[in-house]
Amino acid sequence: MIDKDLNTVLAQNLFELKTFINYDLKVDKPERYAAFWTFVGSPLYRMLEKSLVENCRSEKYRKKLFEKMDALIDELRPDIEFLRKREER
Repeated sequence: MIDKDLNTVLAQNLFELKTFINYDLKVDKPERYAAFWTFVGSPLYRMLEKSLVENCRSEKYRKKLFEKMDALIDELRPDIEFLRKREER
């Protein structure tokens, strides 16, 4: 469940980033911009994150989710030492 939840949120955020870059660079056709901003402007947009928060009320789920997130951060961030120093403050 944790992998599925996290993958869904990450995929959504990557889609948003890709679409925003295309929007900002005016790469896509204008009708695609409207679909993107309708999606982003929807109050349901952050429901995935909110459902993760609700699942995190379970300490077991939260612990496993944070462990997975930390592992992904370690794998993806070349400046991991910078992040660790920030967390220590």
